[in-house]
Amino acid sequence: MPGEGQLCRRWSSEERWWTDVVRPRVDQALRAGFDGVYLDTTLAYEELDLSMVHGWTRDGLARAMVKLIVRISRYAKARHPGFWIVPQNSPELRAYPGYVPAIDGIGMEELFFQATDRPCVADYCAENLAHTRALRDAGKLVLAVDYASRPRNVKIACRRYAEEHFAGHVTVVSLDTIKPPCP
Repeated sequence: MPGEGQLCRRWSSEERWWTDVVRPRVDQALRAGFDGVYLDTTLAYEELDLSMVHGWTRDGLARAMVKLIVRISRYAKARHPGFWIVPQNSPELRAYPGYVPAIDGIGMEELFFQATDRPCVADYCAENLAHTRALRDAGKLVLAVDYASRPRNVKIACRRYAEEHFAGHVTVVSLDTIKPPCP
């Protein structure tokens, strides 16, 4: 557990991050008239090398990510009720208090096919799907993206979206080609 000095520095750093980086971008989205924000890279909490963030645990980083998402949601919705908060990936964050009520949907990559045309069969694929279903069942919009180009795999992913009641699109990783939407 970090000492009091580390906690003060951590709080100060987090507050500067909010004041100097995050809040100005939320304000910019609000001023521009956007209906919401899509929060990319929320999975950063699980990708950071713990040796580089002394005093943090994986659980602590997850809680900090949730705290930030909740703060963004409260801030934006206080200024524009109905403002959408849609994080990308990390559906497991639903297990943390405050997360589910703070979000309106989730963007999920590679639920059925990993880049490119590889069926998603690893244990984490099933875990992601279970967490995503739970968010859907909680009334959250699911925007799914899978990476496939083989017609059979595209058809399978589109069928799975329909079965799961997810909004989905199958495309290529480079996102440089417009693919037809799922029927």
